[in-house]
Amino acid sequence: MSFSAQIVANTSHIRELEAAIAEFQVRCRQRDEENARLIADLEALGTQLSAAWELASYKGPISAEQFDGVEAITRRARASEQAAEDRVQSSHISEDDEVERTPDIDFSGTWGLVESIGFKEYLEATGVPWAKRQLAATFKPVQEWARNERGWEFTMQTPIGAKVEALPLGETVPDEIDGNAVLKESYWEGAELVTRCTPQDPARREANTTFFRRRYDAIQDRLVLEIVTGPARCTRIFARQR
Repeated sequence: MSFSAQIVANTSHIRELEAAIAEFQVRCRQRDEENARLIADLEALGTQLSAAWELASYKGPISAEQFDGVEAITRRARASEQAAEDRVQSSHISEDDEVERTPDIDFSGTWGLVESIGFKEYLEATGVPWAKRQLAATFKPVQEWARNERGWEFTMQTPIGAKVEALPLGETVPDEIDGNAVLKESYWEGAELVTRCTPQDPARREANTTFFRRRYDAIQDRLVLEIVTGPARCTRIFARQR
């Protein structure tokens, strides 16, 4: 296996491990919620049993003082149930909360392409004409990234002018890739910002759905982009310019 191919394979393995870790974290949170609910049920049941035993063991008329005592037990049971419910709520992390947590990964800034791995092969495998492949191989894109209220967007200067691409999180929006209409959806998957572009033409959907997977390499201060269309894939690495 060539050095470039080994890098691509390692990148794929890292992505799979990150996805597995993210799935494990979700399962742990679900177990925490289930345990909190179980504790709440047990505490409430224990308090109610205490009240029941107190009533069952007493023979004779119930005085006002004893009645107040039973009421106090009932109030403690209700307070215990509410406290347990509060613990459940504090341990619960909704999908919206997760979206807010994950974007701590910050792509803001200007990034210039410094390395491509398997890009020419990817273009050829996805049927890009020879002339376009030559032009794309020599083009060194510079992207300026910024966060907005819907997610992310970046501006890239191209030979035909500036191109602005919006990546709203959790939304499906129409877009175009090489003249083909697609539906685009961006979301966080572990530490990766994933953009899935699905052709609107059903005949092209299965073989031509493309994933753009972006992650931040904090050690090298790099923005790493992996593009995957079926079995074809490539990696493009951007360095921060400012």
